Order: sequence, then C-alpha cells, then structure tokens
Amino acid sequence: MNYDDNWGKLHIHFEPGSRHLDGKSALEYVRFRETPAADIGRITRQQRFLKIVLAKLKNPSVLFRFPMAVNSALKDVETNLTIWDMTVGALELKDLSMKNIRLAQLPGKSARHLLGTRLR
Repeated sequence: MNYDDNWGKLHIHFEPGSRHLDGKSALEYVRFRETPAADIGRITRQQRFLKIVLAKLKNPSVLFRFPMAVNSALKDVETNLTIWDMTVGALELKDLSMKNIRLAQLPGKSARHLLGTRLR
C-alpha cells in the first residue's frame, strides 16, 4: 500500500505482511483505496478491521485498560455519554458474537472501473 496525498496530509506506506497497527496506521489502513477495487476494496478492509477489533475486545485484559481508554476518549471526543453509559456499553461487549453481526455492502462497481480511468 503506497499512497501520498500532500494536500490532504495523508501518507500511507505499508509493506506486504502482517503487523500490529497503532491508531494512526489503523486509520491509514481503513482509508486506503488506491487499488483497482477502489471503494469496494476499502469497504472490505474496513469490515475486516472491525471483525479483528471486535475479536480483540473480547480479551479479558481489555477490562484492565478500560479506564485508560475512557480517559483518553474523553479528551478527544465530545459526547453526552456518561462514564456509566460507557462502562455499561463496554460490559455488553462480553456477549457480542460475530455470528450475530452482519456486514454487507451494496452491489456495484467503482467509478474507476466504470470509466476505465483513474480519477483524482
């Protein structure tokens, strides 16, 4: 994955292979669309990413990091959720199962495919 958008200050550079993503690189991964599949490929990556995140949230060690995550979120996110609401929401995740989640996308083709050219 190689993409540079100086105007948008988006620079994505990943070599092939598995890796652990921090927040910045995770955002780059889910935003990347410079492939023949364009937005369809991006949707597929976003869905794969969500599945992995949800699976990781099932790990009991996440509970110990929850207060730190809430603290961090409260600095960067404006919300009317209380800490109690966030805690209850997080506890609901323990019963979350991927078999109860349906990820879908509408059928279609990317504009790049339809036009046979690369859009900028």
